[in-house]
Amino acid sequence: MYRKPSRNKELARRIFIYLLMTVVTISLVGVLMLRVLGYQFNFETQTVEQTGLMQYNSYPRGARVIVDGRNYERTQTKGTVLPGQRQFAMELAGYESWQKTLDILPGTVTWLNYIRLVPVEKNITEIEPIAGLSGALTSPDRRFMAGISSVAETGPALVVIDFRDSQRPAVNEYLLDQSQLGGFSEDSLATSHKFSVTEWNRDSRTLIIKHNYTLPDGQARTDWLWVDRENPQSLVNLSSLLNLSLRDVQPLGSRDAYILQSNGDLRHVEIPSGTLSRPLISQVTWFDVYQNDTIAYIGWRENERTAGVWKQGWAEPTVLASSLESSGQDIRIQVSRYFNKDTVALSIGSTITVYRGALPATDESLALFLQTGKSLTLNRPLDNLQISGNGRLVVAEDANGFISYDLERQFTSQGVKKYSDEKLRWIDSYYVWQIDDGGKLLMQEFDGVNSHQLMPAAKGYDVLLTQDSRYIYSFSVDGETVTLQRLSMTI
Repeated sequence: MYRKPSRNKELARRIFIYLLMTVVTISLVGVLMLRVLGYQFNFETQTVEQTGLMQYNSYPRGARVIVDGRNYERTQTKGTVLPGQRQFAMELAGYESWQKTLDILPGTVTWLNYIRLVPVEKNITEIEPIAGLSGALTSPDRRFMAGISSVAETGPALVVIDFRDSQRPAVNEYLLDQSQLGGFSEDSLATSHKFSVTEWNRDSRTLIIKHNYTLPDGQARTDWLWVDRENPQSLVNLSSLLNLSLRDVQPLGSRDAYILQSNGDLRHVEIPSGTLSRPLISQVTWFDVYQNDTIAYIGWRENERTAGVWKQGWAEPTVLASSLESSGQDIRIQVSRYFNKDTVALSIGSTITVYRGALPATDESLALFLQTGKSLTLNRPLDNLQISGNGRLVVAEDANGFISYDLERQFTSQGVKKYSDEKLRWIDSYYVWQIDDGGKLLMQEFDGVNSHQLMPAAKGYDVLLTQDSRYIYSFSVDGETVTLQRLSMTI
């Protein structure tokens, strides 16, 4: 016979059910929150640990991602891994495999989205011979190369190679206006000439040509020529226009540049009017421009060499470091920006210091900025200091090797071997290239791993990776013949 439960028992049952539901709900929410925050159970250590998020991509895409020997999805993809030392690999049929070992920290994002896979079979194609080409420089946007061709019958010409159609580059030659060139008039005909393209502006529109020549009386002269790529006939001889002895010129927009005079004054000049600013910085021996409004420079004062920065709007530059001339230690500086913070890489001798924050304009902000320094060492004097195009990587090198510092992961790659005594060049923001002693173009990652010999290539000429990542272009030299060639990076 059915008996209605007592009121107390019914109340107790309801309380028990509600408590159980509450506990289960809270537990499920807690577990889900832990999963969202990247926590999972580690069966090796029998503990709950926070994972690291991985972002994978490759060029070309479709490569199989392998982590600690286990197959994952194909690129482009993402996933989580437990903290600790992990081995990563990517494989794609017909391509050389890619491998790297990384220490993964809990709660971090690691980007392996820059991987370039190299075909096993190298498909190298000769494109076009270019008579008399003495060098070539790649534009910042990787759409153009420029060099100078000197043929006795026609005279010097600017060669601009247009790679906007990556498969069919266009080679265009423009004779330089000899009325703008020193050493070509009959009354002062130079005994020798040397032309070189030294700089592109950041928009890849204007470029600077350096012209060294020797007059009949033995005087050595240098002229600096400003050229608009879209209108090469607009060549301007800045040395003649300004009637100044110049040490360096770096173009800015389509109508202006920074110039460094031989007396050490650094000024802004408008082109073609020739309007000069007051000296922005004095006693300068070297400078470099970042984003058109920031200058890193090396200078001198009394018996010291100095390194500093200057920004548009500042009344005076800020000196960040100095080194006594008597010490014999070279001082170098580079400026960039990464994730909304300015970056200064500064070296004295073999020691490199990396600072991050807002560039200091006052003594108070300078003291705070200098407190952010991270010190590295090459263990021998540097020959070169540079920062990658995206601002993430600092590289210091000499003729034998290099070190790199990754701002993202705050990790230093030590003692990486070089295969050439020439300075490293960037093929993109993560890979560097050099021509080894055997005359082969070698590409490797910023930390030295995953080196690949790509193709025979001549020193003294730049290398270009097309914007669509399908081809790498370089030059071969056979006697007097310079030939543009390409390697297909896809099969």
